[in-house]
Amino acid sequence: MNPLNRRLFLAAPIAAAAFLLGLGCAETTPSPPPPVPTLVVLDSTHGALQIIPIEAPGGAVSLPLNPGSATVVGLATRDQLAVITEATPSTVLIVDLSQRTVLHALAMPALSRASGPAILDDTTAYVALPGLGKLIRIDLRTGDTASVDVGASPAAAIATRGKVFALNTAQLVCGAGPCPSGPSWLTVVDPVFNQRAQDIDSIPMIGPGNALYGTVGSDGQLYIVQAGTPDQGEGRLSIVDPVSREEKASFGGFGITPGPAAADQGDRIIIASETEGVMLFDLRLRQVERGAGEGLPVAGNSAVAADDRNFLFGVASQPCGGTTGRIRIFRPTLTEVAGLDAGSCPAAIAVTGIPSH
Repeated sequence: MNPLNRRLFLAAPIAAAAFLLGLGCAETTPSPPPPVPTLVVLDSTHGALQIIPIEAPGGAVSLPLNPGSATVVGLATRDQLAVITEATPSTVLIVDLSQRTVLHALAMPALSRASGPAILDDTTAYVALPGLGKLIRIDLRTGDTASVDVGASPAAAIATRGKVFALNTAQLVCGAGPCPSGPSWLTVVDPVFNQRAQDIDSIPMIGPGNALYGTVGSDGQLYIVQAGTPDQGEGRLSIVDPVSREEKASFGGFGITPGPAAADQGDRIIIASETEGVMLFDLRLRQVERGAGEGLPVAGNSAVAADDRNFLFGVASQPCGGTTGRIRIFRPTLTEVAGLDAGSCPAAIAVTGIPSH
């Protein structure tokens, strides 16, 4: 081989190795910090929203809202956004949790009793209007709205698998409070067209009725809490497949008027109860883990949540204006850790990840 060619032949791999080494040392864009796990607690007087970093609760802040009389409220979160509903007066607030500001305050029609919010994606939320038999779609950027008829007294909305499911309760007034006038069912809404689904648009459920709350489990199924008649101990949990749109199973044993539900990222559905504390359902084994008479002891439990560690949060509410409420925190093993103060009238709770700056 010509000496000059031999030198060039040997130099080529050395130059390539140096080039690759240079790439390894080249400056890269650092990964953004992970979202901050945050607990969001809503006061039922609509007076304040507590924003509590779970790993640094000393950095909690309180966001003042429009105060009003104690009433039914609802809360949904997604990343830095929160949707808050108030039944009387019927109002929806869109809140930026990162900037600690109210983006939109939307007055709903009189007597519509806004409740049960669900966030579909970064731009769209749905809210139930039981007084009108409608869901209302809200553009989270502009505050624009559009409604769709769904049935009798929809108590809440659940968003999953590209669809929105309205919990229809069919209520009548009775001595102990709203009573079911018949079985509950889900109405399926296609959010692309904001209309009832073209194929299967209604899912009947067996049980006592008064389907008031629901959540999506880690298995992708819908878990619907049916409260039944107040004070009758008819509480029941229905499992609904959102793809085939049919009820798959139903379980009793949840006592008197069970409340809001949440799902951890493992095998549990968590159900609040003012009389039973925190009740648990094992979705893998499909059995009641802790039902009526066996709940985790959280007095006056008004709401539940779970974080990405599968820690459980229950809200021990107190009479408004009296003793401060408290957030009770349980490990996945169900042993309790230190709790947090939760304001005067805590009524709703959620866990979200707020993007870091």
